[in-house]
Amino acid sequence: MLNTDKISEKLSSGGYYFPIEVLKSSDAINLGNYYKEIKKKYVFNHLIFEHKFKSHLLFEKINQLIFNKKMLDIAEKFLGPNILCWNTIVFYKKANSKNFVGWHEDKSYWYLDNDNILSFSIALTESNLENGCLKFLKLKRKVQYEIKNPNLNMLARGQNAILNNTDSYEDAVLSPGQACLFRQDAVHGSGSNKSDKERILLAIRYISTNNRTKQNHTSATLVRGVDNFNYYDHEPIPSKDFDPQCILYHQKLMSKQTQIFAKFKLNRFNLGFLSFIVKFKFIRYIYYLITKKI
Repeated sequence: MLNTDKISEKLSSGGYYFPIEVLKSSDAINLGNYYKEIKKKYVFNHLIFEHKFKSHLLFEKINQLIFNKKMLDIAEKFLGPNILCWNTIVFYKKANSKNFVGWHEDKSYWYLDNDNILSFSIALTESNLENGCLKFLKLKRKVQYEIKNPNLNMLARGQNAILNNTDSYEDAVLSPGQACLFRQDAVHGSGSNKSDKERILLAIRYISTNNRTKQNHTSATLVRGVDNFNYYDHEPIPSKDFDPQCILYHQKLMSKQTQIFAKFKLNRFNLGFLSFIVKFKFIRYIYYLITKKI
């Protein structure tokens, strides 16, 4: 049985806790293989990048996973009984690749009303030092950012928190099926994959129904309890992989979100007013090619 007092203590100091076993190892590996197989079948052009976000709208088995009782029982202890799945993100690193995730705290960019949000980052393969596992500052703090190697940084904005010599961090080494739980103020990142095998993490973000944002995703899936606030549009449930209805819904979300990311990048050249053009799928594909996000 999990010690919730110990989890609370770690969340208070560093904003993170691991490991938590949420899936059997074989089930996690099977989910990783399923992701690769379905990706080969359906993912092309602009979806090469976009399928990684709000993945529960496209992959039927990822949608089923967001209702996992073990994760929701843990989330309920910290968020209360009424819970939304706000986002799912696949972090896929090819073997022997230079891509990394810059140091950051999610709170810098989410603009939420409160801190009632938790992320479960689930290992679908081994996640270790060699293949670029998650790493966390042991003590969370406010950070400032620089843009560091944006064409290799897997973060859409290319941001990287500036650390100092007094910061110490911990590597979140996970076996398949294990997860790291963290809050939005945890300072984290991950290195490149120097191994001969791919590394796959699936992040699931749960949020309380009373936690609103005006500058980020405004849709979510109700996974437990009731939603008496209706701050978020309720998302469709896919009846199969890449359900046509869900693809259309997903594309509207990605068009809006990519315009936000593009505006951030184009503002550096005083061209933010052009960000609206990425609402077109072909232009988004060109944008991803230019920014090396595929």
